[in-house]
Amino acid sequence: FNDGFTAISGETGAGKSIILDAISLLCGNRSMRNVILHSNEKCVLELTMILSKKNTNIFTELEIDYRYETVIRREINTKGISRLFINDSLVSLNCLNIFMSNFIEIYSQNQSISLRKPEVQLNLLDQFSSSNALLGKYRSLLSIYNDSCKDLIRLKESSSISLSEIDYMRFQIDEIDSANLVVGEKKILNEEIFVLNNASEFLEVLRKSNDMLSEENGVVSKIYRIENQIDKLALSSDKITLLKDRLMSVRIELDDVSDDLIKLVNNVDTDSNLLVKKTNRLDLINNLLSKHRMDDIDELINYSNKLKDKISNNKISEKLILDKENELDSLKKDLLFTAKALSVQRHSVCAEFKKLIESHLTKLGIKYPQFNIIISKVDEFTDTGVDHVEFYFSANKGSEAKSLSKIASGGELSRIMLCISYIISQYNNVKCIFYDEIDIGVSGEIADLVSKMMMSISKSKQVISITHLPQIAAKANSHLKVYKNYNNSRTYTNIVSLDVNGRIDEISKMLSGEVVLEGAIKNAKELLNL
Repeated sequence: FNDGFTAISGETGAGKSIILDAISLLCGNRSMRNVILHSNEKCVLELTMILSKKNTNIFTELEIDYRYETVIRREINTKGISRLFINDSLVSLNCLNIFMSNFIEIYSQNQSISLRKPEVQLNLLDQFSSSNALLGKYRSLLSIYNDSCKDLIRLKESSSISLSEIDYMRFQIDEIDSANLVVGEKKILNEEIFVLNNASEFLEVLRKSNDMLSEENGVVSKIYRIENQIDKLALSSDKITLLKDRLMSVRIELDDVSDDLIKLVNNVDTDSNLLVKKTNRLDLINNLLSKHRMDDIDELINYSNKLKDKISNNKISEKLILDKENELDSLKKDLLFTAKALSVQRHSVCAEFKKLIESHLTKLGIKYPQFNIIISKVDEFTDTGVDHVEFYFSANKGSEAKSLSKIASGGELSRIMLCISYIISQYNNVKCIFYDEIDIGVSGEIADLVSKMMMSISKSKQVISITHLPQIAAKANSHLKVYKNYNNSRTYTNIVSLDVNGRIDEISKMLSGEVVLEGAIKNAKELLNL
């Protein structure tokens, strides 16, 4: 497209929207499968922009190589999946959208209709108030804040031990720890209780056994006598000497056994109080095992240790929760401060924005416009701050301004959108503005005023307008025509740049229809200042 103001015309259905769709896709709009004509091919779109070195900041921010001739390419396969490139660097859809929003702005019939939506009105006010940098900071803080909120929820869920649960765990720990349990104690107690229960029988057996070993005619005495007999023969044979030594070892061992039996007899306690004490201790242990459905003392000890770890970890979690809550409080203050600054910036331009809109609407034929911007607070942090913005409008003197979403006609919406685009174009750095039949609903003198406004914008921006109005087509520096032809059962959409005669012919048709009248030709020449 040429510099300045370019008009695109053509009959309804000729395919003018193909250009808009292509540019929209290259600006980061989502694609659909039906953009591809044949199912076995892919769709490739390319756009070249001439960008001076003044624009290198956005390249640096997005880590893309700067080129004077920057090429945007998008490849879409039959499944609707895209590959996106800026100067041959593969980028994401979001990255492409951010990049292109710095250079191209599209105003369409749909956007005029969407002007009724408060979120669109808020976005336009932000563009006029140059709030995008502050809004970006706010959104960055909001993202961190929301992530921290999610972290806090996860911490609370993972540390969801109630005070009553902690109290019960502490009770269990005290109950187990106060028992002073020792691993293997149950087995020892069972043995001791068995002995105490059978003390008299134990003593009788032990004493008899000791008597059989150590009495005058006992086993030890008999072995001693055998040992003396063998000793008489010891000098005659080494084997006899060995036998004597073995008998001595047996006697000494049996003497030790006798001593141990005496010790056992002396250690057997027949105290009934001790039996009660041991039995009570075993009952305590068995009750604890039964209560906690465990088999061994070591399981009880491990269970107590695990409960202690839970309480300890919960204290750590409580500390983490407290730290996260403090962090959230700090983030919330920063977020609220930034949201208020954003709100102040928006409020600061409302009067000027209102004045400019009303002034330009008057130029576009609305004699007594009333345009107001109402900013109200919302109770939560939204993606755009804590403001709800709504435009109020009245086209008639004496009529109360009401919400734009309820009263404006299609023609009024188009003119308001054009005024807004005209005003904002003077404040932003966008290089190209694309209008898609934004002139709908206007005609005659108003159409001429709309064309002059577009022409004025084109002095500092590249303006491309799809239009059905001859007044707008005539004011353009360049005029492109979209048309259809048919060949071999196929339909082709073509575009041609019109020369002077072509423009006269096309504008004449726009004025009078397919049958061109002499008066229409004359009128077309007048519009073209020929």
